[in-house]
Amino acid sequence: MTTKRNILMCLIITLLMLPSTVMALSKEEAAENLNDWIEEYLLFEEWRVVQSPNSTDTFDVYVDLADVSDSDFSEIMKKIPTISVFNKNLYKSYAQVMKCNGEDCDNNITNMINFQLAKESSKYSLKAQFVSKTDVEAITKSTEELHYRIVTTESGLLGDDIERTGTFTFDNEIDDEGVDKQVGKIANPEILTPDGTIFVPEVSSDFWAPNESNYCYYFQVDFSGLTSKTAARYEIESADGIDIQNHIFWGNDPRYTLASTLVKDVIDDGVYGMSSNNYYAICDAQGSEITFSYFDDEKLNVGNHIQEGEGENQNGEGSTNNVGPGGPNGSGNNQGFNPNDPCENGGCDITLNNFCHQKNVARTLKFAGLVFFLLKIFIPTIIIVMGFVNLFQIITSGKEDQAKKYAINIVKRVFIGVGIFLVPGIIQFFFETAKNIINTPTVDSFSNCVGCLFDPNDSTACDISGSKAN
Repeated sequence: MTTKRNILMCLIITLLMLPSTVMALSKEEAAENLNDWIEEYLLFEEWRVVQSPNSTDTFDVYVDLADVSDSDFSEIMKKIPTISVFNKNLYKSYAQVMKCNGEDCDNNITNMINFQLAKESSKYSLKAQFVSKTDVEAITKSTEELHYRIVTTESGLLGDDIERTGTFTFDNEIDDEGVDKQVGKIANPEILTPDGTIFVPEVSSDFWAPNESNYCYYFQVDFSGLTSKTAARYEIESADGIDIQNHIFWGNDPRYTLASTLVKDVIDDGVYGMSSNNYYAICDAQGSEITFSYFDDEKLNVGNHIQEGEGENQNGEGSTNNVGPGGPNGSGNNQGFNPNDPCENGGCDITLNNFCHQKNVARTLKFAGLVFFLLKIFIPTIIIVMGFVNLFQIITSGKEDQAKKYAINIVKRVFIGVGIFLVPGIIQFFFETAKNIINTPTVDSFSNCVGCLFDPNDSTACDISGSKAN
């Protein structure tokens, strides 16, 4: 009787476990299901936009996917690997939304938002951090078709990527209650139509948040009533004499002055090129009074300096150089740059002459070189081990379709291993080529970049002391 009771109990337990065994998702099915879920929410559900923490000039974008208590979503997530053993809240799944010129998005991306799948507090969400205002507006206000790409990695160290691509027209709801829309903030720049004076708030003003890290006041110029062109020249004057090119920048990138400073005209003093397509940032000029006066819509004369009495510059009359993204924003250096002699015209302070010998640069490159060195050892070792595992699975599986799948995995890993050895050589070839172009009898610091990245253990090839920087 006891034996029959035990057999009956075993049958009941087996039957109870059978549905979960039969219905359990495979790794590939889980990845496909997650891509389905992400696609549905990314294309049709609400996007939430908030100000990035500790940043006044970027936004974070969220798409909420599910509560952590959602059993269906949790079942999928059990099969999705995390980014690393150190971070269990970021998963190997991401989504990209892109605005492109034309149907081909490979080389024609104009704006993009990159989302990472993450678990935060009680929700699973797609989150994109530190997104520029231009990218947020270009994507969310686009009337054209947008492209999207969703990628999820199967479980395992070298799991396959399950990818989904397509196009859609953005019609999602936007929740931007977490954005500061006060006039002068990045979400609501002051508009000059076309002239005006901007009074940058004082340091003590409530305009600035506590512990503000980036004291920038944002504005745009609208000269559409005067010309149909999108680029024009403005006369800019500061009541307290601040250096315009050190305080007014292209709004997307206000901290990189060589990439985003206003273009200064080389003939007309105090005249700068500006675009109606861009927004601008007045940074670290609290309490300043700055006047903007529309000058004209002639081509910006920002080529090499014109000698007194000459009617045109070396690049042709009225030529426009140093034009940054979205309009005439570029380097404030109006001298021509000769890569064979970066010290020409006294420009050594902003060229590669000292760059590779800077202590922080050299140490960063040496660290990257050491990581590269370790990867060349560990990744092939892992690939070899995984190959033996697959080989063992081929021998023991006894199924032709399974054996074929394992054989394909072995071939993939062989190609990955070969790539690990080839990529450093290809990169080194380009670095060596650049070194031969840039280095001169008096300027040889680029060799230090090459040495630190590809021979980090040789102190003669990689100098991290900083003593050779001028």
